[in-house]
Amino acid sequence: MNTLKKQGLDAPIVPLLYIIAGLVATSCAVIFRNNYSGYLWTLLYGIIMVLGGLIFIHTSMRGKHIIWDNILSTLTIPNDSKVLDLGTGHGLVLLKFASRLSENGHATGIDLWRNQDQSNNSIENTQNIIKSYHLDKVASVQTANPLLLKEFVTIQFSMYNQDNLSITYGE
Repeated sequence: MNTLKKQGLDAPIVPLLYIIAGLVATSCAVIFRNNYSGYLWTLLYGIIMVLGGLIFIHTSMRGKHIIWDNILSTLTIPNDSKVLDLGTGHGLVLLKFASRLSENGHATGIDLWRNQDQSNNSIENTQNIIKSYHLDKVASVQTANPLLLKEFVTIQFSMYNQDNLSITYGE
């Protein structure tokens, strides 16, 4: 539970609603199984909804770590890179990049810090997480709306270093 509080849960209301709907459907299927012939479909629906909520929680808490570790293992990131993380949240991606940087590099995270996007989401919480990983010399966070930045940012399925545009991921 401490991990959940520290790193938060993506869109926290969604898995809760999935699990509640699943439990209601499963309960109705069991209670009214003698009153209608489609109770097995309702039971199946309920089980799928509960499983969907649990998978959502797993993906938010563990799965995205695995995905980012796999992506970063394929990249050569110079230790003096400048990294901009839009939609930082609790800093998962920011921390993974920052841990690869020397004091000559820097990772900056930008977010609006809204709790409906991620539970326990605040700039203070993310700053504390950065400090707990001893990365505060190479990582920092700011409050800003990424849509209002004056720079143009495009995100496709490629990653590149502005000094060497030939480095791509996924090609």
